[in-house]
Amino acid sequence: FCSEEIQDDAKKCKHCGEWFEANVGEVRFENKPSMWLFSIAKKWFLLIKEYWLIVLIASILILGFLWWEQESQYDEAQKALKNKDYDLALSKYEEYVKKYPDDYKWFNDKSLILHEKKQYQSAFDVISSIDISKIPSTNTWALWTIEGNKCLFLSSLKRLDEAEKHCDAVLSINPNDSQWLQLKSIIFDTRGRYWEALDLVNKAIANYNSSEYPFFW
Repeated sequence: FCSEEIQDDAKKCKHCGEWFEANVGEVRFENKPSMWLFSIAKKWFLLIKEYWLIVLIASILILGFLWWEQESQYDEAQKALKNKDYDLALSKYEEYVKKYPDDYKWFNDKSLILHEKKQYQSAFDVISSIDISKIPSTNTWALWTIEGNKCLFLSSLKRLDEAEKHCDAVLSINPNDSQWLQLKSIIFDTRGRYWEALDLVNKAIANYNSSEYPFFW
């Protein structure tokens, strides 16, 4: 039985569709599983209908808490980074990436801290652990950032051939990006390709604007 209230002389349950055998007091189940599912769905609907305001408020509070927790951790990490307390900042990022292993932004920030600590290989390993296939192709900013940081970290490791490939990947997204034109010019200069480096510097200066990162040419 579905446990709903029915009349004593009822032959069929109006809630779940079950038939009653009056002569023996037993139930003859109709071969209609959809009626059983309908009964369960109806119970949940009535329950939510009665307590919808409580459910709504609880949902908002839970989502608000999760957002606040994320922002709070990020603010603490950023504050530690600003104070150059890299160990504290790194520990905050570590806590977060364990909870949200698919959030590329925190992996990216963690790799930058490792680079600041001159742990270049570790920085490259962290940025390389990001699964790019999970990032939408329309999110060019994320792809630009990841490829750019790979270029930066490989340059620090003196793996210039690989660095140049990632730098080209960044410039394929934005060919006039002053930041990465400058970095590629440094790679060329290190490899003795001075004229090519000069051309890139001139192009970077021509495309520079105040909204970009400050550079020291």
